[in-house]
Amino acid sequence: MAGGGAAASALSTPWRSLLQRALDGNAHLKHSTFFQLATVGGGGRPANRTVVFRGFQEQSDKIQINTDARSNKVCC
Repeated sequence: MAGGGAAASALSTPWRSLLQRALDGNAHLKHSTFFQLATVGGGGRPANRTVVFRGFQEQSDKIQINTDARSNKVCC
């Protein structure tokens, strides 16, 4: 992943540089972009899903994640 330059630094939240440093330092590991996303459903039942970090949305600190539609992680 590329640095991002002045535009990215103006938008960056404190955690973004930490995340970017970790991603850059572990880029040689095949699984370095996998992370767990924990949620709580409407009925109060917790769920923990493994998703894939795909980068940041352009001009934003919002992250893009992927999962597989064939898994039970995707609903409705």
